[in-house]
Amino acid sequence: MKKTDPEVLERAIALYVGGMPVNEIVKSAGEGRISKSTIYRELDERGIARQQARHQTSK
Repeated sequence: MKKTDPEVLERAIALYVGGMPVNEIVKSAGEGRISKSTIYRELDERGIARQQARHQTSK
């Protein structure tokens, strides 16, 4: 398993807590710098609740 840069991980967590979706965090970090699973694992370890989908469309 590839080691994730601690600064990238800290920034990703801060962005998530600030309301940015995980998909956008991964895109903004750049290809191969961090994965969704790494972010979710770190959130679970820190006890940070996952966000619910904000925009649900009804038909």
